[in-house]
Amino acid sequence: MSSDPLFVTVFCQQIRKKYFEDYLENLRWTFERWYSEIRLDFCYFGSFQDVSLPPAGAVVFVQTLPPEFEAADQRLCFLLNTEQLTRSDQLQGVSEQLDRHPQVHVLDYSTANIDVLQQR
Repeated sequence: MSSDPLFVTVFCQQIRKKYFEDYLENLRWTFERWYSEIRLDFCYFGSFQDVSLPPAGAVVFVQTLPPEFEAADQRLCFLLNTEQLTRSDQLQGVSEQLDRHPQVHVLDYSTANIDVLQQR
């Protein structure tokens, strides 16, 4: 019995593309190889006004959520953080986004960062 794939759209600002393109393509390769039920699509955008959420599926925002972001009910929403959250300025920025959008989950490279977020 096969299930329908989960479509995940990853949104990344064009200005950050050169820093994240390899990282995100590696995610795609990993998911295609090991998790055939997950499909990744990437959207590189210039301005947050250019962001249009897909009608269904999960969304991942790299580093920053759009200022006017509102998650649809039951949609999986993630913020991909790659900054060191022991730096107070970085922790403050991520914390402010999560306070405005408590339905958003954090994806992070570091379990230490997750611990810092949980203790805030």
